[in-house]
Amino acid sequence: MSILYTRRTIGRAACASMLAALVKEIAYAADDTLSLRLIRTYETNVGITGELLCNGRFVAHTLERPWSLQSDVITSIPEGQYRVFLHYKEPDKQHKASGIYWRMELNWTDTKPRTAVQIHIGNTIDQTIGCILPGLTAINKELRLVDSAGAVSALEEQFYGSANPVSTPDKSIVLNISSLPKPTELMVTDDAGRTVLRQDGLKWFLIVNGQGTHMYDEIKRTTRHFVFTGAPGTFAFGRQVRIGLHGGIIEISKDGKQWRRFNPGSTVQRSDEVMKYLAPL
Repeated sequence: MSILYTRRTIGRAACASMLAALVKEIAYAADDTLSLRLIRTYETNVGITGELLCNGRFVAHTLERPWSLQSDVITSIPEGQYRVFLHYKEPDKQHKASGIYWRMELNWTDTKPRTAVQIHIGNTIDQTIGCILPGLTAINKELRLVDSAGAVSALEEQFYGSANPVSTPDKSIVLNISSLPKPTELMVTDDAGRTVLRQDGLKWFLIVNGQGTHMYDEIKRTTRHFVFTGAPGTFAFGRQVRIGLHGGIIEISKDGKQWRRFNPGSTVQRSDEVMKYLAPL
């Protein structure tokens, strides 16, 4: 195909016809698939956050409505596999500031009785009734995302393979949705040996010899780190602590700006369902 379908070339009048042409003309190659995987990692009765992987690479955190038996619309969608197509629409009030009207939409046959379930811009739970919102930072204590527009742009770049594409690739898109079967654990190895940090909601417990001691309160998750504050009575009290989102090292800071490695010999390994699908770096 010689036409590039992006937010840069589609206007209001051409939107419907181009979408129809896209659906009709693209012949997806079986061996050229953009594989998306959403793993839900934190859930309350208000909302669900997760991590979105693209071909095994982390792209964004996500925010969804909680599951509801009372509505087919105001609810997250069930776990499973969904086919996805590209949706183009002139910016509405919510998207006008970013100028992004490129988004992904799940195949209506797969989502019945739901329709128009999309991955689109939005930072708070009131900006979706049943779609998936991506963001570059997740603040779970507020069930809020930061920089959703940046996350959509990153997803767009993953599809086109470039921030400035010149053509639309013939790719099929598949989204798999699942949840963590058990809480995330961070295995910490340092000069003192090995300990485990285990997630329990927004609190992370240090497990030593099978006994749990509350050590950290989660502040946020960025594209690279978990960020915590230390519990009273611990070495980290009054400081911020950050650990690699998918493993790495522990760093501490008194003011959130001047970070230093906690222990020169410390390393962290993350253990959960996300790591199962994350491609090796």
